[in-house]
Order: sequence, then structure tokens, then C-alpha cells
Amino acid sequence: MLLHIHSYPLHVLCSYLTGWARLPKNLQAASPDEEASKYAAYLQSEAGKQQLESASGLSLPMGVSLMGMPRYGGQLYVRPSYPKLRSILAQLVQDADLSGVKTVLVSGTPGIGKSFCALYLASHFIAQGTRVVCEFHPINEASSTIWYHFPPDSSQGFCSYCWEEAKLITNDADTIYLVDGGPPLIPCPACWCYAFLSPQRQAHRWAMSSPSAHLMFLPLWTLDELQDCRSFVTAFEEALSSQAVTEAYEIAGGVPRTVLQLAAHQSQSGFPVKDLLLDSLTREVRRLSLPASLVLAAGLFDQP
Repeated sequence: MLLHIHSYPLHVLCSYLTGWARLPKNLQAASPDEEASKYAAYLQSEAGKQQLESASGLSLPMGVSLMGMPRYGGQLYVRPSYPKLRSILAQLVQDADLSGVKTVLVSGTPGIGKSFCALYLASHFIAQGTRVVCEFHPINEASSTIWYHFPPDSSQGFCSYCWEEAKLITNDADTIYLVDGGPPLIPCPACWCYAFLSPQRQAHRWAMSSPSAHLMFLPLWTLDELQDCRSFVTAFEEALSSQAVTEAYEIAGGVPRTVLQLAAHQSQSGFPVKDLLLDSLTREVRRLSLPASLVLAAGLFDQP
């Protein structure tokens, strides 16, 4: 495999090398993954296709998880911006012959829901029978990058840690290559690549200055979206009150991860969201040993 080093800044090359170093060695080739296959089979059923076209979201049958990964659960709330993004991507595919650009970078505030947006797109492509390769970067240093491969017009899903195998698949121009949580480890794939990265990523800063990628941002959530999500996802509806979500939104804004965490703490403790947030800020300010004058000037507390 040849990597054109001159076309990549040093920090991007370092990202690739870091990703490769995390890959386990001497693993067998990909084999059918039972959980991923159940996920693909449902998406390609009539019930799955109808749900994907609904306005609210996707609720998988009992025992089936998004991408076959239990950490994502079995329900996917679809924001109004997700179908709009899919339409934009379809238009870019039609215009690709003119621009020659086949890489799209989707970014947004940390906690905005980039991973679930990626899952939404992957679900649609799998339901359509398109070949899909999903690259998930590790959520901690102890885990490794993992690839899921969904062959065209097949109800099977394959799980692999083999970088070379994933690279061969993305050499097919009809493949969709989705990346979540880090820079793509397969440089210059022949197929379309949709990468979901946070703004602080070095690879993202490189892509912003590069003319070789379309750049898009996911918008902040509205209160109506957060309330709709709470009502749609069973676990949220059971654990969070509508009032707690509203109070958290008024303080934290439209970042669902923060809003839902604050609302959950409020529901569990019974304390107002504002008190919980100020308590957290107080501990952090004291941990950093900030000057009392700065704390008072910020208007956060009556006394340091």
C-alpha cells in the first residue's frame, strides 16, 4: 500500500499512524456478525423501510441494536435536519462528475449527535441495498478501531478489525464509507466517504483548509426537538420529565448530551437544574483555584 505522504500534513499522518497502532494483530478475516446481521435484516424488511421513511424515527424490534452495537440502543430519533442532509448528499453525488470531490466532512458541537446522524445515514444506505463500510474509532485508549461491512443486497453484517480488508472494499466505487469519531484510516478511497468529526480534531482543522472535502455542520437542537426526542425514546420518557428538559435547555442550550445529562441528574436528585450546574461549577472553580475576584466578577456566586 502506497501513501502519498506529500499530500498529508504531519498531524494527519500522525492520526493515521495512531489509528493503525491500535489495531489488534493476527486476527482472522471478518466473519458474519449475528447482531449486525439482525440489524441489516430488519432494515431491509418492509417494516424497517417504512420506519426509516417516517417522520419520527426508528424503533428496532426487541433484541436488535443499532449497528448491532448495544451501546447505541434500539431507538433512533430522526431530527428534521437528517433527511435534509441526506438530500444534500444525494445532490452532491449527482454533481460529483463536475467537482471530482467525493469526501464529505460533517461536524458540529461535541454532544450534538454526530454519531446518531451517521447511524441514520448508514441505516438508509443498508436498507437500500448499498454496500456500506462503517469505521468506528475507539471511545477510549483501551479499545481498537472496528469496521462493519454490509454487502450489497444482503441481510448479513460483518465485523472486522482488519484494515487491509476494509481498504479493499472501499476500492469499489459503489461503496459508501462512513467514519465516526476520528480521521478516516483509509486515505483517498475510491468511493464516497462521509466522516463525522468534532471541531477540535486536528484532522478536522486540516479538512477545513482543504478544498478536497465538502464541509457541513449539524445545527444546535431546538427545545421542540429535545422534547420530541424525550417522547420518542422510551428510556428518556420514563426517566426524564418535560420540565427538567426545559430547565436544562434554558441553561445549557441546544446540546442534547448536556441537556439530557442535566435533566437526568435533576430527575434523580430532585434539585433544580440551576443548583446542580452551579454546584458543579463551584467545585471546578475551586479545583482550578481561580481568584475570588474573577469568580465574583462572573456573577456566579455570592461569595468565593
